[in-house]
Amino acid sequence: MRISELAQLTGVSIRSLRHYEQKGLIRPRRLSNSYRDYDENAIEQVKVIQFYLGLGLNTDEIRRIVNCKGQHVWEVDNAACADGLIALYEKKMQMIDDEMQVLAEIKARLLSRIRWVQESKEQELQTQM
Repeated sequence: MRISELAQLTGVSIRSLRHYEQKGLIRPRRLSNSYRDYDENAIEQVKVIQFYLGLGLNTDEIRRIVNCKGQHVWEVDNAACADGLIALYEKKMQMIDDEMQVLAEIKARLLSRIRWVQESKEQELQTQM
């Protein structure tokens, strides 16, 4: 199938599919006219990529997973892959925890600023009376 068909079937843009190819996540064969030709497995491969992107992983991290697990990306069939996945997921969770902490601090500062503005507004209204 052509890249436009794969894009339509997966809901992923042609630009993204080309990026996945550049990163080595999908590998179409080239026809004599240099068009990309994807087999039916490409649909599943793109779904896998989208799944991992949804977990917040980047394409380099996804490539490491795919390279470790091969075609059986939904299965964990060896201990080395399992250990690598656990480490990757734990690292990603720590990054999320760190980001949540930063966001909580920003939220607290914004709430403080809102209270300050409200108090200033109330004081101004009281002085006008």
